[in-house]
Amino acid sequence: MRLLTLFLLFWFFSVSALGAEWVDPFVNPIKLREKRLEKLRKLKEQLAREKKEVRLFRPAIPKPLDQLSIQGVISGKNGYILVVLDPETGETYMLKAGDAVSLAEKIVKITPEKVVIVRFVYKNGKLRKVYRTVKVNLEG
Repeated sequence: MRLLTLFLLFWFFSVSALGAEWVDPFVNPIKLREKRLEKLRKLKEQLAREKKEVRLFRPAIPKPLDQLSIQGVISGKNGYILVVLDPETGETYMLKAGDAVSLAEKIVKITPEKVVIVRFVYKNGKLRKVYRTVKVNLEG
């Protein structure tokens, strides 16, 4: 009995001194690992769904530029002006460089052949710029 008590005391102090966690011998460690990985995957999916939407600008036009018809480019005193038409209402809008076309998009440069638009997006937790070019159809 004395030997058993001595062994238990030695074992208790050696385990607690090492700071080891108690391991349940009846739980499958592979399934525990799979559960942790599944939990991480669900958190990543949730973060992707809760992705921050960029709202930097007040648009100068009521609809996205993709829903409007580009009529052409006019040369003005301070540069070029983009002329777009709303086919549903028949309204015409004139946009210059620096005008916002959506909550996250802005016109950077207008030339007679193309329009350069910058879109702000969150990527890996940082605000990034993505440029796209829209060709102006001069032939109608």
